[in-house]
Amino acid sequence: MIQDEILERGPLEGLYQGLKAATFEEVFFVACDMPFLEAELIRLLAKWTPEYDIVVPRLKSGAHPLHAFYHRRCLPEIKRKLEAGHLKVGDLYQTCSIRYVGETELQAFENLSKVFCNVNTPEDWSAILKE
Repeated sequence: MIQDEILERGPLEGLYQGLKAATFEEVFFVACDMPFLEAELIRLLAKWTPEYDIVVPRLKSGAHPLHAFYHRRCLPEIKRKLEAGHLKVGDLYQTCSIRYVGETELQAFENLSKVFCNVNTPEDWSAILKE
């Protein structure tokens, strides 16, 4: 477990600290409230990591920056964003090379809504178990 160096800077600080501590060049990050990981989907995303700084799934509902791969090459840019007070992960997308993986490329996975759901309350958990 890696702790944020500076608190209150959100997920971008977590990405920064995680990448700094990583022993691999490419790192898969997932939000702690996304319990239904799909190993084959992660492998699919990984195939683009040598070519891009960021590989992120993008569904009709939007991009999922906390279910994506980030390369350590992003560290200097993340540091600049944090120092400038730009704390949104999406702010990186303007300055790093990014590969969006769209729904058509993910269509082989039947349970996308479950894979990308957020579970934050007991009610959320109950609702997803009923599906």
